[in-house]
Amino acid sequence: MRIRRAMLKDLEGITEIYNDAILKTTATFDTELKTPDEQKRWFEGHDLKYPILVADEEGLIIGWASLSRWSGRSGVFESW
Repeated sequence: MRIRRAMLKDLEGITEIYNDAILKTTATFDTELKTPDEQKRWFEGHDLKYPILVADEEGLIIGWASLSRWSGRSGVFESW
């Protein structure tokens, strides 16, 4: 496995992992799946100061991480 900066060609793998997390986990407060266009805008909003990294195993993206200025996720809080 190799950790490296993400490239645009990695976006499909990143999106697949993220959309799976939206559907099956509580790892994100996003509630709707991301489209390729939304993800491309998100990708283009990152730079050297706010990078996207991927875990690449023989050309397959198996994980990713990013730094962002802020989050616009909606999230839902339910009190007990």
